[in-house]
Amino acid sequence: MKRTEIKRHAPLRPKRWGIPRKTRLRSVSNRPGRQDERTADRQWQQDVGAEFAGKCALCPASASESHHLIKRRHKQHRHEHLNGLPVCRPHHDLAETDDVAFVLKVLVVACLDKRVRARVDYVVNAPYRMLTNGWKQCADFYHEALGAIEQPKNP
Repeated sequence: MKRTEIKRHAPLRPKRWGIPRKTRLRSVSNRPGRQDERTADRQWQQDVGAEFAGKCALCPASASESHHLIKRRHKQHRHEHLNGLPVCRPHHDLAETDDVAFVLKVLVVACLDKRVRARVDYVVNAPYRMLTNGWKQCADFYHEALGAIEQPKNP
């Protein structure tokens, strides 16, 4: 039998009923090291939010959450403070549903805010396989836009 996160226990009722009893779910979330991960996640979220004084990086609203720019499953980047961006709930929903629109919004803000630009540089320079589709599509656009901003204008 394969071990999974949740084991189902469904003892059957007598055969004349033919209906299984209510299925009990037993979570295995208290495995060793899980509490340390949660503590590290909370500390990471506080560190990311502190740099922006509790405000959303994309609007003036207060930031209730932090968004991983490189997904959490990539453990080597999970608790890196440059991998996080404090966002309000609507912007976090946008990040989870429409990755390209969120990335474009972050890129626009990155042109104006050095703190966001540092995070975008960190993500764009990460290995290509770790980037989401939105970052893959917009990385070249970012480099072109940043080059246009940093070039001095000739009179």
